[in-house]
Amino acid sequence: MTTSSRSFAAALGLAALALTAGCAGQTPGAGSTPPASTSVSTPGASSSAPAGSATPGASPSASPDDDSASPSAPGSGSPSPSGSASPSASPSGSASSPLLRAAESALVAVPGGRVSSIESERGGQSWEVHVLTEDGAERQLRLSGDGSEVTSDTAENTDDDDRTENQVLYGAEVDHVAAAEAVLAEEPGGVISELELDEDDDGALTWEAGVETGAERRDVTVDAASGEVLDNDLDD
Repeated sequence: MTTSSRSFAAALGLAALALTAGCAGQTPGAGSTPPASTSVSTPGASSSAPAGSATPGASPSASPDDDSASPSAPGSGSPSPSGSASPSASPSGSASSPLLRAAESALVAVPGGRVSSIESERGGQSWEVHVLTEDGAERQLRLSGDGSEVTSDTAENTDDDDRTENQVLYGAEVDHVAAAEAVLAEEPGGVISELELDEDDDGALTWEAGVETGAERRDVTVDAASGEVLDNDLDD
């Protein structure tokens, strides 16, 4: 063997020896425990959600049939009786007041009308009530002494001027009921025998009441715009 051949063989042997030693270094020794594997989070993997947290995309826990989750329907609640609107009532004691009962009976006979005057006649045996309609027409009704029965109903003759004046009276803000309330508040225990709506020279509307108070008679004036008592004088 030539020198070159021996050199090549020696190099080849050293390479084989190095390869063998490298492989031997990677083999774990007997009885050794391989290192514990480390858990690696995989991108996109779901982690355990905290208790009570909502999972995206999950349907809500409340069932559509669950009454507790459904809102109350609008208007389903019963309205409170105290909130309901009530029509205007007659003043206290009107059931025993022939004057107001006569007015109510007259208005039943003339739907949509407004009382402009009430007057006791024949010593309280009958009542005369004048009722105005929106177009300015006027009706005169006579009623029984207790005010419960209409005994006559007559249409008054009215010209254009009368109708214009009647329409003004028809628009009074304070009606006969409120006027009577004001009068009786001014003269408690009094008995109204006459109540009339009138327009003064300045165009102001007032209710003029004749009130029997025992042995005397008083004249009480009520503002038909505000319901305020303007005068209370002894009738001479």
